[in-house]
Amino acid sequence: MFGKESFDILKEQSNLYSVQVNPNRPVNISESEIRQFVGILLMTGIYGFPQQRSYWTNSTRVESIASTMSRDRFLEIKKNLHVVDNTNQLSQNDPNYDRAFKVRPLLNIIKNNFRKIQKEEQLCVDE
Repeated sequence: MFGKESFDILKEQSNLYSVQVNPNRPVNISESEIRQFVGILLMTGIYGFPQQRSYWTNSTRVESIASTMSRDRFLEIKKNLHVVDNTNQLSQNDPNYDRAFKVRPLLNIIKNNFRKIQKEEQLCVDE
């Protein structure tokens, strides 16, 4: 569902955004860091601390998260995370305006991946 193509898009677009925002200090995010970032997001959803910074503080440190990526790097990637180039977004008044523009590439990948799944011959709907 979320393969190499998705991680490549996140890496490329996040790096592009970081250059657009601050050309003198690009973030240079690697695919490996994007994978780690997504993994950390999944883990934080399991633990559910009210603040993301809590996973790195001494009193509430979660080693599996804190040892994967520094807090500052995590927050830097979060700040620059993008799926598309914002300069290509159409005006809301444009007839071709897409409300899902900012996530459309990921939605298309997920939709195509779901289409590849074989449908079972017998389906059961549970109440």
